[in-house]
Amino acid sequence: MTFRAGALRGVIALTLVTVVSACASVGGRSFPSAAGEYEGSISFQGQSVPGTLEIEQAGSKLNAVFRAPSFGLRAEGQGSIDSDGNVEMRLQYDLQCPGVATLTGELDKDGQGISGRLDAGDCTGEIAGTFSFTRQG
Repeated sequence: MTFRAGALRGVIALTLVTVVSACASVGGRSFPSAAGEYEGSISFQGQSVPGTLEIEQAGSKLNAVFRAPSFGLRAEGQGSIDSDGNVEMRLQYDLQCPGVATLTGELDKDGQGISGRLDAGDCTGEIAGTFSFTRQG
């Protein structure tokens, strides 16, 4: 099978258009900004643990650190946000033993708050609760 130069250029041009279009549709998605510093608390079993939540964001990927100085707690990990503002973060901590806390919730429509459900587990057992944070600054 032989290609004429014009036909080959057409195939190459069509291929480039297809690749560029596919990349634009993936890269063109926008995500609400969750990046920033928040103050608030996590609540479980009748307790409220005040602290700060710091989030860094690159596209849909999140890096988060929760600090509760009064409990000597620092939890950090990764997560994601979708285009509707739904958030999920898995934060690792080590109090009495290593554990993981999963925060599943949403960024408020005005982008000033983030809240939802907390599920955590370590060698002491599993807990369920809620979290609520308000953006600072």
